[in-house]
Amino acid sequence: MQIEFVVLGALQATLLALFFIKHTEHRALFVTSTALQLCSAITLGLLSHCEHRNTIRPPISISVYLIFTSILDAARARTQALIPGQTIVASILIAAVAVKVFALVIETREKSYALLPEYSELSSELRGNIFSRAFFLWLNPLLLMGFRSIISSQDLAPIHEKLSSEMLTARVRPNWIRSESIAGEIL
Repeated sequence: MQIEFVVLGALQATLLALFFIKHTEHRALFVTSTALQLCSAITLGLLSHCEHRNTIRPPISISVYLIFTSILDAARARTQALIPGQTIVASILIAAVAVKVFALVIETREKSYALLPEYSELSSELRGNIFSRAFFLWLNPLLLMGFRSIISSQDLAPIHEKLSSEMLTARVRPNWIRSESIAGEIL
């Protein structure tokens, strides 16, 4: 399990303890929501471990979750900071947002340094994180190379075997031969 999710879980457990001690107007709602956030921190840690062990690309689902919850938690922390007497809760929420942003940075790093040799040569598109794929940042090294010199076929990353011309030719050839024979019968 990664340390950022352990810290996030500890912050959520601290909030849960605070809401158990304090008698506020919506105590049951706060306790329930914080308990669910604690469960999500534990689940994120386990999911992150499994994703990093079994995939080439940084986990997109965890990144999306961390982006949205960081934004929503930042609004919640701001609201708590504006309520008189809620500075401890607001401070913990701000720390949780900071840990989530840190976790997002950690989760979106490329894993090419940790991949087996046969996977480290895959294209940067396949290894890219959510930001790289959304904004086509994986193309920047290729565009820079094309700006500095002429690109040859050896400069390009290998394509996926399902997209290779041999594979596609084998799939198209029977249909092509059949269509040629049908066209020959019509003429």
